[in-house]
Amino acid sequence: MATKSKRASSNPTRTPAKNELQGICNSFEHPRFRQDMFVTGPWRLGSLIGSVDGLAHAGPDQPRTRPADWTQDPMLDTRHDLFQWTRRLIAVRRSCRALRRGETYFRAAHDATGGLLAFSRIFEGNELVVLVNTGDNSIGVSQLFVDAGIHRGKDFKPYINLLNGFEQATIGKLGDGMGLYFPQGYAVRPHSVAIFAAKDRTTAFDQDRQTHLCLDDKADEDGFEEVEEEGGCSAGGGASGLLAPLAIGLALFARRRRR
Repeated sequence: MATKSKRASSNPTRTPAKNELQGICNSFEHPRFRQDMFVTGPWRLGSLIGSVDGLAHAGPDQPRTRPADWTQDPMLDTRHDLFQWTRRLIAVRRSCRALRRGETYFRAAHDATGGLLAFSRIFEGNELVVLVNTGDNSIGVSQLFVDAGIHRGKDFKPYINLLNGFEQATIGKLGDGMGLYFPQGYAVRPHSVAIFAAKDRTTAFDQDRQTHLCLDDKADEDGFEEVEEEGGCSAGGGASGLLAPLAIGLALFARRRRR
């Protein structure tokens, strides 16, 4: 929910705006919100990662050598959990046509701040169900409606959470429609995402990326398809393909680190 801006008050007892801003700035650890630039850039800000913080520098007077391979840039810690989390989300999105091109149908949305958001992405008869918990507490989920036209007659069809190797759900009748049923006691962990896909349309668990991937009939020989989306960016490797998972990763990671 958007926060309404407060109007300036002539009340002399009101805290001056300058003091309010100071309080906001002093209440957080600044390195958490700094952008770590590549080593070849003139601005290399401080970081919570010790090996990167030691390279902090501003100005053009320090010699900079461009690494032969961008993945070897010392300002880019590929072992960091934020890098690995973003890498996982990008790999999943690139492998799943429904996540890139599917219609969106909302299945659940809590009114309270920090609640659960659940939605489906459907493309060519394939439905993926995404659950996002933006809150500080685990949220239990027992069942969600899914598309009856796709799933009718497919009772007990298994779905798995792409982002780990063990969470499962099952298709079944729900009222007059169809639903995705989760195991008893299932809960979405705080500040986390779950992406459920039909088990028969996923790969074995990829140990390198730490995720399952989608099996798409129309994917190219590398397992991914380049798709032009609105704005002319390539969904496979362009800005559009990166920003969506990166935004989710940054938001959830930042909330988790501030706790």
